[in-house]
Amino acid sequence: MFEKIIGHEESKQILKNDIVNDKVSHAYLFSGIEGIGKKEIALEFAKILLNTEHLNACIDFKLIEKAADKQDITVEQIRKQLADDVYIAPATCDRKVYIINDAHLMNASGQNAILKTLEEPPPYVVIILITHKEQELLTTVMSRVNKIKFNKLTEENIDELTDKAVGRKLDVLQHEYADGSLKIALELLKDNNKYDKIKACVDKIKFEDKYGTLKALEEVDFKDDETFRYFEYIFLKNKMYNLVPVVEKLKTRMEQNGSEDMIKTAFVINILRKE
Repeated sequence: MFEKIIGHEESKQILKNDIVNDKVSHAYLFSGIEGIGKKEIALEFAKILLNTEHLNACIDFKLIEKAADKQDITVEQIRKQLADDVYIAPATCDRKVYIINDAHLMNASGQNAILKTLEEPPPYVVIILITHKEQELLTTVMSRVNKIKFNKLTEENIDELTDKAVGRKLDVLQHEYADGSLKIALELLKDNNKYDKIKACVDKIKFEDKYGTLKALEEVDFKDDETFRYFEYIFLKNKMYNLVPVVEKLKTRMEQNGSEDMIKTAFVINILRKE
């Protein structure tokens, strides 16, 4: 079981023991930082429980995620795909498995909608909540699930996975920034990605190339929090310590409904003045 999944040996062993000892819980919470494989293990766990390799074709499986045009996982989704569905007996399997990915995106109404199921689940139901922000889940939800904490991937895990995926490995500084997240590791290794664009911008700043900085900034997306984190990281690594507080202030302004154009203008004015 889980042989194809790299890393998370302790978490996988807990799930193996539950299966072998016939002590599978009615509800699990898979928590840990983003991009470490929680969803992959949840899907593999579902395959084992439902005895199938084809979850998409299994009527007793539901994957609930935020719709592309929505800000959160709506209460209507939860009711239709889970709360009202759980009382229909399994069609082809002994169990029904529900995975809620990014469970923290359920609003309070959505979380409350699953409480009755968590409190009085049909014996055949298994619900898996996946999150990297467990602090945003209601305490009433947290108290009714079996919690499994997923640790960061090791550097060896990351190297094996990135080598397998793109034929490349991270350098020392990239490993430090990825901090055990495969998602960030793969982004760092993409050609012409947001991290490369930020580094190119910092290179222009280092050489006091104002025009080059302006042109490089045009390629940078400030709508992503990761942009501000990476600017801080690169400034620190280049010992440009006086620029870190500037980035922190600009991030706060962006969070207070600042426009991206305004942030870029402020970035140029403040960063180049500091330099």
